[in-house]
Amino acid sequence: MPVHERDEAFADLLQQVIDRHAIANRLQRTAALADEILGEALRRGNGVRRALRDGDTSRPNEEDCDHLRSLASRLEDAIDAALRDGAASELRRAVADHEPRRAADLALEVFAGLVRPDELPPRVYVARAVRRRAREGEVLVHPEDLAKELAAFGETGIGPASGAPEDADSGLPEPLALSPSFLGCGSEVALVRDTADLRGALLEDTASGDLLVFTERLDGPFGVAVAAEADDEWWAASALRWPSYRAGLLEALVTLGIEVETSAT
Repeated sequence: MPVHERDEAFADLLQQVIDRHAIANRLQRTAALADEILGEALRRGNGVRRALRDGDTSRPNEEDCDHLRSLASRLEDAIDAALRDGAASELRRAVADHEPRRAADLALEVFAGLVRPDELPPRVYVARAVRRRAREGEVLVHPEDLAKELAAFGETGIGPASGAPEDADSGLPEPLALSPSFLGCGSEVALVRDTADLRGALLEDTASGDLLVFTERLDGPFGVAVAAEADDEWWAASALRWPSYRAGLLEALVTLGIEVETSAT
């Protein structure tokens, strides 16, 4: 194999290990193995780099590539086994059956890094974008159109960002991430929901601090939080400044009978 192809193959195999680690590290059954295998793969990569610095142009060699290929395969097999595990199957069933409290119990068995929150905030927030990507760049949604979109969630509910998994029988359901504060949303506008009826269904992601609920759809009622100010370069450069946009949005929300919470950023 030519040297450049061997180098590319080694780099690709190392990336495969890293990609599989990102998945396996999230699962209770495979988290420890994921860190062990990633450490071994990175040590092999460091060994190859040291050899190259010392002038050994034979590295990476076939043995290096075979070693990474074996590590990636071990992680792949471990992930597949975890996804076939009874708890994972029960979690998929609980989400499909719209049982978020049971799903939360099972998610603690399936996923690493989740805990029961010490206490629940009175409300949770889900960011909604006021700017959308278009061919000409980012464009603003008209305040009245955004208000109608927000109102529609009261009828449809909200679901996880990526929707249902492509393979509902073997993949794992994605939780809906809820911020415990408006500030944590990173947006000028957010849906707001009380947590009184979500006790037992919410889990805390220790990495992000978000509160997660495993459900295909979370029903309202929803209010809307709107930032009092928007300290953002985009708004500073926009022909329509935030105070004007905010005024139009608030008027449209009130017209639709939506409860509005005005919050500082």
